[in-house]
Amino acid sequence: MNHCQNLVFKGLFLSIILISSCVTPLVQDSENQPDTTTVLEAIAFGSCNKTSLPQNIWLSIEQTEPDLWVWLGDVIYADTDDMDRMEEMYNNQKVVPEYATFVKSTPIIGIWDDHDYGQNDGGKDFKAKEESQQLFLDFLDIPKKAEVRNTEGIYQSYTIGQDDKIVKFILLDTRYFRDDLERNTTGSARYNINKTGDVLGEAQWKWLENELENSTATFNIICSSIQIIPEEQLFEKWANFPTARQRFMDLIVKTQPANPILLSGDRHISEVS
Repeated sequence: MNHCQNLVFKGLFLSIILISSCVTPLVQDSENQPDTTTVLEAIAFGSCNKTSLPQNIWLSIEQTEPDLWVWLGDVIYADTDDMDRMEEMYNNQKVVPEYATFVKSTPIIGIWDDHDYGQNDGGKDFKAKEESQQLFLDFLDIPKKAEVRNTEGIYQSYTIGQDDKIVKFILLDTRYFRDDLERNTTGSARYNINKTGDVLGEAQWKWLENELENSTATFNIICSSIQIIPEEQLFEKWANFPTARQRFMDLIVKTQPANPILLSGDRHISEVS
């Protein structure tokens, strides 16, 4: 994980440490699940972790002393429906010495993207998504009795902090329900625009609206594995589904969450929009 860029955004009380896109109901009964009473002063996040490459980057991230790490997808590059192979890759990542040391001192939450979902640029038709979901949650040490274990998709939320220093993390699943994309054969973009397609699925949309409407957090950090804002890049993005993207924007306007921040992974660059 070389050539990462580190950026710090300082807000009212919260710093966001960006270790982004480098190389290629909460129950606290697991050692690296967050304590919901902690006042977060710094969080770090990132994506696109090649397990076959050196991972000294975790030493640098640990030195920033984040109160929380947020995975934004592509924890591993599995791209397989062989669940034994996928589980082996997750287990290998867990025992990387630098990462193993990091998670001992830092709570971890997160979402998946296509490569840890199991299919490059995959969506709702991936045949092993139910099994893949459980392996991803195992990797994050999500308690076996957590609600997300028994729902379709990995979307969930965490509310962390006290008094006027509360941060809500809304973790979206942009894979499990995402409609199909058609390969573009005539232009530079990878896919044709799916003008009527969806990203989240109706159950997740309903959940998201409820999470936003009822949030009392000072900051609302919405995590999506693929980019929401950019329209110009040629790869996966919400803009490939313009109806769904507009629905998301309209929902933010309707619900007016305090200080909404969008975090995304997928791209092998760092970008602030």
